[in-house]
Amino acid sequence: MIGNLPKPLKIAEAGVGGAEIFKLVTTESINLNYIETKPVTIYSITAIGTTDNLIYLKLYNKASNLNPSLDSPLLLIPIPGNTKGAGVTISFPAGADFSEGLCCLVVNGIDDVDETIVGAGSAVINITYK
Repeated sequence: MIGNLPKPLKIAEAGVGGAEIFKLVTTESINLNYIETKPVTIYSITAIGTTDNLIYLKLYNKASNLNPSLDSPLLLIPIPGNTKGAGVTISFPAGADFSEGLCCLVVNGIDDVDETIVGAGSAVINITYK
């Protein structure tokens, strides 16, 4: 054998050290989701856009009572538009901490307080966290 080949990927079972997975296929809304209502650490985000428009994933350090017209997201991630699928994958090897909880929106506008709805199926988002 030449070189070092990577070992096959093994996903741990929940409860024995593995990350939780949040999956979202957007609906015609702002896609408000309270992913966790307790402190969490994010390890990866994959977001794929399926329309011609650039849309935005907003992640908040909130466990409840999000007010999109007042609260500022902790992370703002542009999701590229492409009808054949285009996107972004972000890895946080040491984790990104959300001390209160994890909440997300998916909207058309970049402003922190934008609440412009996206269309159904505009994006597919996967977040791994623990």
